[in-house]
Amino acid sequence: MGRDLYKDFHYIQNEKTGVLFHNKSLNYYRVFDENIKKYFKSYFIDHETRFYKEVESILDTVTNEINNSYLDNYFSQESYNGYILEKLVIIVTNNCNCRCKYCYANGGSYGLDVNNMKRDEAKNIIDYFVKNFRVIYNIQIFGGEPMLNYDVIKVICEYFENLRNNNIIDYMPQFGIVTNGTYLPSEAIDIMKKFRFNITISLDGDKIIHDSLRIKKTGEGTFNYIKTNYIKMIESGINKEKISFECTYTHKHIENNISFVDLFKFFRNEFDCLITHITPVCIEKNNFLSLNKDKEIIKKYIKEAVEYTFDTILKERIINSCAIITEVIQRLIRKIPMQYICPAGVNNLTVTQDGTIYPCFMFIGTDLSVGNINISSDEIMSNTKMFNLKFNAKFLDDSCKTCWAKYICSFCLGSFGDIKNKDRSYGAEIMCIMMKEILENVLLKLAELKASEENWQILHKVLFYQDEQNRKTYS
Repeated sequence: MGRDLYKDFHYIQNEKTGVLFHNKSLNYYRVFDENIKKYFKSYFIDHETRFYKEVESILDTVTNEINNSYLDNYFSQESYNGYILEKLVIIVTNNCNCRCKYCYANGGSYGLDVNNMKRDEAKNIIDYFVKNFRVIYNIQIFGGEPMLNYDVIKVICEYFENLRNNNIIDYMPQFGIVTNGTYLPSEAIDIMKKFRFNITISLDGDKIIHDSLRIKKTGEGTFNYIKTNYIKMIESGINKEKISFECTYTHKHIENNISFVDLFKFFRNEFDCLITHITPVCIEKNNFLSLNKDKEIIKKYIKEAVEYTFDTILKERIINSCAIITEVIQRLIRKIPMQYICPAGVNNLTVTQDGTIYPCFMFIGTDLSVGNINISSDEIMSNTKMFNLKFNAKFLDDSCKTCWAKYICSFCLGSFGDIKNKDRSYGAEIMCIMMKEILENVLLKLAELKASEENWQILHKVLFYQDEQNRKTYS
């Protein structure tokens, strides 16, 4: 037999259509001919070789029509030129008032002594990054629970404002915060209103499921606190479009028969939030909350979620879904390849109270720092590149480099647990299953929609409207 045809192509089909996907160009083709469907099913799905020559001949024809230099050209444009940061995460405290059942950060402390960032430390950190990076598009305030140090949040915002007013910088970053939503001083509301914060609240679903997972130090559930503070933000004049939710999906959800679609509907009905960030839990495989035993039900729920997403697009002219599905749709339509497993260190950095810099907050307290604010930005970026080559580059990862979905997928490096040994059972295996299941189901739906010019135009109009809303929200 000849060359491996799986290397560049993937084929899927259902009762309605067949789709051939070329992973290097991100092109996908609807297959009409029944004989070709038979050949492709035999080779790609049933893993038989009896039609190998026919499949090879067809794929050679397809390959000759594809610009195989697309990815090379795309990735060659990616650089650290000018040291532009898409996002700088500032850890203003590693103190937390909650004790969530699946916390990866040892109760928010990352295993370190608990400290709040001081005003002068915040200013020194900002001075370093402003001096060494041409633009910082987004500042994300993080913890611990960042609201426990809201005074320094105010300092950070006002210091950037002062730098802008004095023409030391010619931009203002977009500010954001990730919070458990349980503590909301009125002063914090004033800060977030003035500087138009994007606010992400951690919420795992309705009161029953959420209060079983996200609790205070006393063991008390936190749902009612979040709901009260959400209402307080809305009543204070914060635009609901500036508030989003992050949900950690666990075996507890499956035990309670809570699907992804159930969560889409819950966040829409309860908080008027159409797109939620839902991420599978990253935890030891023998932990009760782990999803490792739930792979088949996850696939079922993903198929339902993609179907529901496209139903809302076509029937309601909106997108009610989760970020991971909408991102895959956008990447396929706009041909946006993903070179790395995760944005960590590629265009995002995290800095702690003492000025230590990490590729991501997931690695705080480990020996994976890329430096600190006392060394040059050249050293920081050199160390960051080394980190990406060692841990984040798909072409060097044994599982990623041979995967048909490698140029579309992305997920958190924290899902490997101990990243040096890449324990995929910690969460990465589930993420891989989810990404491939999403991609296959989205490809089938896109191919189905392409058969109708009217539906294809509806899809593009809804996506365009979503982009416009995002631009208004995040600017």
